[in-house]
Amino acid sequence: MIHDIENCKECHYMKIEDPSCRERHCRKCSNYGEKMLPATVRMIHQLSIAQIDCPHCYEEIISDYDNFVKYMGCEFASELVGRIIKCPSCEKEIEIEDWEWD
Repeated sequence: MIHDIENCKECHYMKIEDPSCRERHCRKCSNYGEKMLPATVRMIHQLSIAQIDCPHCYEEIISDYDNFVKYMGCEFASELVGRIIKCPSCEKEIEIEDWEWD
């Protein structure tokens, strides 16, 4: 399918005698084939695990994200800053200073 035949008449590739060579260019031309439209890809990252490294005993505390958020009493990660939890291994208190996505 050609969008505008007038563009093809002016194209210097139309002077090529061999139809297969000419078609190679035409398939790459924006005037040939289906009109391509730009699209945006949205990557959706579903939260599933929360992990904290205890600064006292260096033990990894891993929890299901939904349970962790319920336990912490907040809805968003930004609300975690300043909250205090107890390490299940060494039982010392940990203050959450920051959060990051991985």
